[in-house]
Amino acid sequence: YLRLEAPAVGGRVSREFRLLSPQWSGSVSVFADLDGGLEEIGTQRIEAGTFRATSYEKGNRLSRDRLLKALQGTVAFTLRSQVKDPEHPARGGLYLFYDLDASVYRSYHWVWGWGPSVAMLLRASEALSGSVDSAAIRHAAQEIGEAGLRFVLHDPKAPLDGMLISRWDRNVSYEESYAGAVTVADALFFSGWAWIPLYEKTGDQRFLDAARTQCTVTTSLFKDWTIPPHSYYFEMGEWSNWVIDEVGFGMEGYADLYRIAPDPGLKKDALEFIERHLSVFESEDGLWYRNYNFDTGSKTPSQHMTRGLGWAMEGLLAAHRIFPDGPYLKKAVRMAEAMLPYQAEDGSWNWRYNQSLEEVGYSEKGTALWSYLLYELYNHTGEEKYCEAARRALLWCLNNLYDGPDVEANGSLVGCSPQSGVGYRRWFRVSCTYTSAFLGLAILEELNSSQP
Repeated sequence: YLRLEAPAVGGRVSREFRLLSPQWSGSVSVFADLDGGLEEIGTQRIEAGTFRATSYEKGNRLSRDRLLKALQGTVAFTLRSQVKDPEHPARGGLYLFYDLDASVYRSYHWVWGWGPSVAMLLRASEALSGSVDSAAIRHAAQEIGEAGLRFVLHDPKAPLDGMLISRWDRNVSYEESYAGAVTVADALFFSGWAWIPLYEKTGDQRFLDAARTQCTVTTSLFKDWTIPPHSYYFEMGEWSNWVIDEVGFGMEGYADLYRIAPDPGLKKDALEFIERHLSVFESEDGLWYRNYNFDTGSKTPSQHMTRGLGWAMEGLLAAHRIFPDGPYLKKAVRMAEAMLPYQAEDGSWNWRYNQSLEEVGYSEKGTALWSYLLYELYNHTGEEKYCEAARRALLWCLNNLYDGPDVEANGSLVGCSPQSGVGYRRWFRVSCTYTSAFLGLAILEELNSSQP
């Protein structure tokens, strides 16, 4: 239970409590500190409110009404995941996860993961115009982007001054059990998905300036590193001695900045980013090594993680947008061809795509992500098989939209795998906001492709 000590002014105590969920029920009691100890002087019982959960169509139909209803549910879940407490350090940002088993929102401290939700909300506000409050959706997107600005590292002595703080890592060996980390690829990813679209929508120069800083600071690191280490722990002034393949998605920041502000210098920097990362991560089979160790120079082979490889794929597609005559589309096709044979009949991929569902569970994050990526690949190649695979993945997502008794999770995709909460809550039921973001983006791609 929670306890609050409140002074009685003029013999009266007045307090207002805002419930975190319409599902909550319980009691609020008032005790007076009398001579004989605490004595209850009043109590109020609160019953759970009624909430009519939205149900979602099942089956193989990709009708416009079904897609729009699913998009509404995706947006609604994202908005419920927003940090509303005005005193919270992440106010306006997002909780990355909703934990169904604990009935609680978690992990506001994974800031980089907010990014795709901004782009999804902005695009969805247009697609849903007339049926929802589009202005409120756009306002929420702007709040998320502004929350990101508050998580920029400001330390002129630090090598990553001006970069987005990606997250706080959990580790009991740290003095405070948490340590703030900057990952330049995470910052670029956030910038491309959040700050650039917000600048386009609002014209707010702060977003463009922040986006430029992410690219400039990242490029400055190439004089000391072939590629930057994965994390800089700014409170300890230490770099990690490793980096993983997921940093490929940092190319998103360069590509989107170049799209709205083309510049030869930026193009050169973008080429350096992707080529340096390919020199470290690309393997002969077209996949990417999972991990590179700076101390030993050793590389860990691909772990065949559906979501993790998707982040590398995103980087290749982003590179193609800047360099349409380069080799990156062919590399993206090769990576997709490695994935397609493992797509299940129902459209999903497993958490590790080359292992059984019984061993590792399905990858709801990866399936939503790959649906969107395959739509993009189809847009670049015109190859129908990529559109078909994207639609199969989208149908799996639509057929698994949660409409059960937990109203907070309604409209989300629930995962249960060795990485349900990405690093913790293994094999617990967890919904993720960036999963919903990529699902929403995939829905929007299908809506655009099926327009008469």
